[in-house]
Amino acid sequence: MGICLESALHRGMPVEELLHTCRELGADGVELASRHLPPDGPVQVKEAARRAGVEVSSYNIATDLVGADADAQARRREADLQDSIRTIRELWST
Repeated sequence: MGICLESALHRGMPVEELLHTCRELGADGVELASRHLPPDGPVQVKEAARRAGVEVSSYNIATDLVGADADAQARRREADLQDSIRTIRELWST
């Protein structure tokens, strides 16, 4: 799980390094969260996973589940879900 190395990611560990580290630890799959993807996103991660010899086995969607304005919260959640669905399709397309 990417969250296990969350503090390293926050300090600037590239996702590529995370993938290689997981492989070195014996993992064949890695769970990432939307907040772990670099700015150029899924294409970079997909290629890095291939080079590291691991699969992105699951993807957690980060979204705001609290807020004063229920309508704004619902719109934000819908946008986050739609963005994440596009990302998932890119990560797992062949």
